[in-house]
Amino acid sequence: MPDTLGPWSSRRSPVLSMLVMLAALLPSLVGCASHAPPTRLQLRFVVSPDRDFRESDLRAPLQGHAIHFDPRTLECRGAGVLAHYHSQTKVVVRDQRGQVLGSGELGPGRVIRRDLAADGVPIFKGCGFGVSIPLSGAARIYIIDVADGAYKERLHISQFAARKGMLNLDVD
Repeated sequence: MPDTLGPWSSRRSPVLSMLVMLAALLPSLVGCASHAPPTRLQLRFVVSPDRDFRESDLRAPLQGHAIHFDPRTLECRGAGVLAHYHSQTKVVVRDQRGQVLGSGELGPGRVIRRDLAADGVPIFKGCGFGVSIPLSGAARIYIIDVADGAYKERLHISQFAARKGMLNLDVD
């Protein structure tokens, strides 16, 4: 009688069956090793108010909003419930065991322009921060902690490597 089960036949030797199973599992077992670990985190962190705003909003205090702007320099920082996001806010990168791989500060925030309104007036999105943090080692899981746990992001090395160490985070 012909073997109708093809490669999954019960007549196959146990050693051959184990080799076929190992070959099928091998890509998932070595997946993490195929990604070169980033040596630096390039973080772009954006804090957005509860609504878009116009240039006229930059000249007046935003009552009840979560961002404060300096209309002369267009530097910005969180306010109210987002007051912990400012130029000296700590950013810490840890591995899955909690070991610190790198740290830094958000640095000065800058107003981010989103688009133009129908009347041609700029509409702004929020306050953007940028920081570059050298990493002292590699990890399977990277934990990015901003403002002592106010914002946390967990990334597998494959996600982190695919982004080439660049991470864009939005808080609104």
